[in-house]
Amino acid sequence: MALHATPSRGSAHAAAAEVEPDVSREGAGEAPRRPAAFYSSVFAQIEEVGWERLVSGKGDGGVSCLIFRVLDDQGRNHLLEITLPMNYPTCRPSLVADVPYLPEIQWSKGSRLKDVLCQFEEHLKMLQDYWSIMDDIDKVLWVVDPAKPTYAMCHRRIALGDDCYVLLHVDARKPRSLPECRFLGTDGKLDKLIINWRKNRRKWSADKKFHENLSTVLDFALPPPPSVNIKDDDQVDCGICYAKHLPIDDELGTHSGGTADYTCENPSCSRVFHSVCLRDWLRAITTTRQYVKMMNTCLGPKTNTSHMLRVRGKKKAMQVEFWDPRKLALGPSLESHRTGSRGSGQVRVLQREGGRGARKMEKRDAEKKSPRLLRRLGAACLPRPGCFTVSAADEGPSGYGAGEGGGGASRPAPAHLVVTVNGIVGSAENWRYAAKHFIKKHPEDVVVHCSGCNVAARTFDGVDVMGRRLAEEVLSVVESRPELRKISFVAHSLGGLIARYAIALLYESATQTDSHEGHEKHVTDVSSNQPIDRGKIAGLDPINFITFATPHLGTRSHKQIPLLRGSYKLEKMAYRLSWIAGRSGKHLFLKDTEDGKPPLLLQMVTDYGGLHFMSALCSFKRHVVYSNICSDFIVGWRTSSIRHQHELPKPQNFISDARYPHVVYVEEPKAQDIDFSDSMIYQAKATSEMEEVMLKGLNRIPWERVDVSFKKSRQRIFAHSTIQVKTYFFNSDGADVIFHMIDHFRY
Repeated sequence: MALHATPSRGSAHAAAAEVEPDVSREGAGEAPRRPAAFYSSVFAQIEEVGWERLVSGKGDGGVSCLIFRVLDDQGRNHLLEITLPMNYPTCRPSLVADVPYLPEIQWSKGSRLKDVLCQFEEHLKMLQDYWSIMDDIDKVLWVVDPAKPTYAMCHRRIALGDDCYVLLHVDARKPRSLPECRFLGTDGKLDKLIINWRKNRRKWSADKKFHENLSTVLDFALPPPPSVNIKDDDQVDCGICYAKHLPIDDELGTHSGGTADYTCENPSCSRVFHSVCLRDWLRAITTTRQYVKMMNTCLGPKTNTSHMLRVRGKKKAMQVEFWDPRKLALGPSLESHRTGSRGSGQVRVLQREGGRGARKMEKRDAEKKSPRLLRRLGAACLPRPGCFTVSAADEGPSGYGAGEGGGGASRPAPAHLVVTVNGIVGSAENWRYAAKHFIKKHPEDVVVHCSGCNVAARTFDGVDVMGRRLAEEVLSVVESRPELRKISFVAHSLGGLIARYAIALLYESATQTDSHEGHEKHVTDVSSNQPIDRGKIAGLDPINFITFATPHLGTRSHKQIPLLRGSYKLEKMAYRLSWIAGRSGKHLFLKDTEDGKPPLLLQMVTDYGGLHFMSALCSFKRHVVYSNICSDFIVGWRTSSIRHQHELPKPQNFISDARYPHVVYVEEPKAQDIDFSDSMIYQAKATSEMEEVMLKGLNRIPWERVDVSFKKSRQRIFAHSTIQVKTYFFNSDGADVIFHMIDHFRY
């Protein structure tokens, strides 16, 4: 029964009288958990504090956990939750509050609740200077994260402009001291800031305001917050530059510091973009066909695009520009010299006249644009929006000039969704080559969606956060395509762990049985190759789960990061510096042991905390791991192939296949009888013990293992990226591995 605070003494006694009959009824049935004197003592202590300060109570008649309202000197409202132990008042109560750190309560047998509140109020007085500094930061600087800070949050991510950020951690005990910081952004832009920080950090003065100190140390004028307040819930990142706001720069004119101002009208996309980013990205498109395909995909086949297109170039080499004065307000409309049609939309083409005069005019127009601005926008436009890439089913092979005819005949919509997931500091473009050949070989079977929700610095947010983003993205794709019936995941590096977390969120049990016993039976059936009742992933039939160079066992164990050459000193240093990769680094190095919970990667080998990690993984009909046997300096062979050291194949057993020259070993899936229980994840403490538990948990599923070697390739130094053909120019030798995956894909 919950006990709620009331403002008067009479109603307080009424509430006490209302609780006591419950205690007597408990005594009639079974012995009460606490003596009757406990309740009368607690009510008397609440009376001393004041019933008007009590917000609520719960447990054991509403008095075992009490929540009080406390106001500090600046009028801030704090809620203090006090939990009374069974042997109260012999033992001190435990506290929970929204503060950076809790006070050390001085307690004796004669102490009472009012003593706890008095000590907490003194603690709040000590934190006033800290909260004043944090309020000053939120008011004066451009804080982008957290969007809604709480009193307990000690960090702030501050925008410095030009896509650069500084992540600050303020010491609540010494708020005026030099904070810890980490810079986020591209190396070329951050070098000067890092140098200034190291050179000027001794200039930090406790007598100055925080923002003045930060500006002095960085030797940089910090940008103020945006002049227009935007609701964080409504604000969405640009689909091209993945930033909420454009840089503050005079060269951008009225767009400086602006937010996304253009929304794709296609319901299956509905992404938002900065008009500046969209314009410059579309200028980089090199073929008319690709542009028309994109326009038909994004705006729909019935949309008249005659007012949006201008083509200029030499004969065959054409450059397409987006020109929509009605929506983007980028300039005056264009005159047309001739009108033609391609596909289902009408396209108006402006022929550029040849000759020296035209070339001079083009050169003069280019000189008007700042090189700095072009470099920034060029870098921002490298990623492509989801509905503009090969992941859109509407493109088909003809989008790349492959295939024959088109004939205009209607064909059934593909029913198999293939979701590709990039690794750390990656983007949707990393899977472009594989997606292109998926579509080219099976245009009527698959829809390839290159996930773009976890890119660049967002891959440092942690496996759980990125897994939720991916799950939401997959659900939006499935909802927009009712024809889908099957789903598969193809992931690279850290993306494999993200995908494993996402499918646990998307899993739907076919039998609606969520018990632990049901999961154990499920796994046993998989091991014995018996027919099982598989669940669904986002309402679709799960088919393939494929990972490339994914650290399934983390990177904490010996020789799991080949770059460190097995040096224990370097591995210990890497363990200590894992914070550089944010929460993702903590998860990979198994450092996230909070509140007595096992590390996340150990949780993910069981059905833990209501998330069906293993049940979701078991629901797929095929499980494949591709791993580099050498030259991968990021992820070790053992962790990516989920094997013990003695289980790794020997060179004399390697195979040679002319079709796939870099695939040197293929291990067919086999069932294993493994003694495993969920309690093992709590018992494992040492690194070797945790690795063994993860191996046992994951090997309950039959894995198909494909070992890859780029030892004789000139691109072997990029093996971690070559295995997925991240960039064709640098990683083209991995094409046969992609073809192996596509040829053996289960459709």
